[in-house]
Amino acid sequence: MTTIPLSRQAYIDATALIIDAPSIRFASQALAWWDRHYSWSSGCSALVDDAGAIVCYIFAKTDRYGDYLTIHNLFTPLISQRHGYAKILLGEVMDEAILAHTRRISFASVSDSLDFYSGLGFIYWGVTSAGDFHCDLPLVALSQIEMLIDTHTSEELMGTSHAKIYAKTHANLVSRTLSQQAQFDADVTKMGLGFRLESVEETYTSNLART
Repeated sequence: MTTIPLSRQAYIDATALIIDAPSIRFASQALAWWDRHYSWSSGCSALVDDAGAIVCYIFAKTDRYGDYLTIHNLFTPLISQRHGYAKILLGEVMDEAILAHTRRISFASVSDSLDFYSGLGFIYWGVTSAGDFHCDLPLVALSQIEMLIDTHTSEELMGTSHAKIYAKTHANLVSRTLSQQAQFDADVTKMGLGFRLESVEETYTSNLART
C-alpha cells in the first residue's frame, strides 16, 4: 500500500473509473466542496494498492499555524470497501501530521460515518450548526486513540481548545424535524459515553468561574 497526493485532474481521472452511483455522487460532492473552499496545491491524497489501483481517498488540511489537522472527507468506493483501506489511509495522514508536530485533530461526522469513527475510538463533543457530530482531540497515532480516551479526562482532552469546542457545539440541539430528532436520539444512544456535550458545558462553566 502506498499513499500518493492527487492534483485536481488526477482526482477527476481516478474517480471517473468509479461505477456505483453512491460513490460517484460522494466523489462529485467532495470535488465541489474542495473547489469552493481550498486550492488543489495540497490536501487530497489517495491510497494505492499493490496492483496500482486507487482504493480510498481523503481530503485533509493542516492549518497554517500547525495546530489542527482537519479531516474533511474520507471515502472508499463501494468496490473497495470492507478491506480496512479508510483506516489505513487515515492512519497514514495522522502519522504525517504528527511528524510535522501538529497538535490536534478535528472533523465533523455525519450519522452514516459514526460507526467507522466510533469504532476507532473517537468521541464527540456535540453537534455543529450544520447538525454534524464534532470531534476535536489531541493528535496521536490512530492506534493510540482508544488509550488516549481511556487515560484522560474530558477536560484534559479538550485542553486549551475548550472555548473553541464550546463555541462550535453550544446551543445546536434545536430546530430539528421529528425524523431528524429521532435519528439524533438513536445516534446519541449508540455512542453512549462517546458523546460528551455535558462535559463541554461543565468545563466551560468551570473555566469561566476561575477567571
